[in-house]
Amino acid sequence: MQGEVTPQAEINIKLGGDDGIKGYGEGNLKLVYEYPSEEVQMQGTYTLQSGQFDFSLGNIVRRNFTIREGSSITWTSDPMAPTLDIVGYYHTTASLRDLFGTESSQIATNRNSVPVNCVLHMTDELFNPILSFAIELPQSDESVQSQVRSMINTDEMLMRQVIYLLVFNRFYTPDYLQNTQNVGLNETYSLLSSTITGQINSWLSKLTDVFTLGFNFRTDGEGETASQEYEANFQIHPINQLIINGNFGYRYNDLSNRPFFGDLDIEYLLTPNGKFRAKAYTHTVDKYSLRQANTVQGIGFVFKHDFNWEKKSKTAKEDKYIEPLPTEKKAKKETVKKEKNKNN
Repeated sequence: MQGEVTPQAEINIKLGGDDGIKGYGEGNLKLVYEYPSEEVQMQGTYTLQSGQFDFSLGNIVRRNFTIREGSSITWTSDPMAPTLDIVGYYHTTASLRDLFGTESSQIATNRNSVPVNCVLHMTDELFNPILSFAIELPQSDESVQSQVRSMINTDEMLMRQVIYLLVFNRFYTPDYLQNTQNVGLNETYSLLSSTITGQINSWLSKLTDVFTLGFNFRTDGEGETASQEYEANFQIHPINQLIINGNFGYRYNDLSNRPFFGDLDIEYLLTPNGKFRAKAYTHTVDKYSLRQANTVQGIGFVFKHDFNWEKKSKTAKEDKYIEPLPTEKKAKKETVKKEKNKNN
């Protein structure tokens, strides 16, 4: 039996407990029943256009990931053993001050809390997948992303940051940049706020899928420089082309004359692929900045394009773009001369 699956049909794969993959897509699937062995085989590829899957980190936390278009599930024989190629992301908002710690003043942006995507790529077998992670800053410019990459420059640091973002909805502060007095307290507050946030968003998801909300509480410094921050962040996605996100809150600090703060970013996709965008923003100037103004605003157009100059090839002869190193050229010339001398 062979059939074509359309985007109107929902696929639901249970992975045990409450975890599973749910999505919409299309594909051509073939179901074969062999008699008299009574074996059932399934063949074909199902390409996802949208969907969600649950990811549990031990018994600590369970997060919902949004599946990216183009992810796929392929069957070659056993219906219970498909091959996955699924990319999903967990969206949150996190403060860059947690990542940069005592070097927060070096951050190349006026906005400290930025949208962050924890990306999970699942490949290989369904019940024994290979997992790889990445961190994206979807609405930060290249200078900020470059600074973050310089901080998260090893696989070990990447995994630690991913775990902190999934569990606490915040970045991990490297040991050499930590204010050790408040580390444990901040983590406790973050775990509590992320638990509350998860429950609120679970309720909201039953009413609408265009709005998400988060909360955070942070302590910083000691003595006269001690401060407490209460922050709420949000993202609104009313239509595919429009993205609105921001944060607002209250900062208690004896040295600060700007207790209330808030950031708002609005992006409108001018093309379906998102390469051309219109962007407007208003950000509260952080207390660490030397600017005199309380806020900064801006409006403009953005062009985004990913370049990949890497070209793989087995040999240099097969790829005219791969040039031998100067030492290799010299070695080749000497080899040719020796061969000529031998022939003579």
